[in-house]
Amino acid sequence: MVSGGAAAIAAALRTRGGIWSLFGRSIQLPFVRTICGGLYRVVAAHRHRLPGGTASCRLRD
Repeated sequence: MVSGGAAAIAAALRTRGGIWSLFGRSIQLPFVRTICGGLYRVVAAHRHRLPGGTASCRLRD
């Protein structure tokens, strides 16, 4: 299965096990999924400004 965005983060967390799996499952709850999807888009749009980010991280307009 191929996932992207917040769904990919949730899938990765579920494979980690333990408390991370709980976080991954909680991201899939309807209300939380909506919030996480919006948060993911904001972070992706500004990832070049985050610590360790470079100009190559900038999304093309």
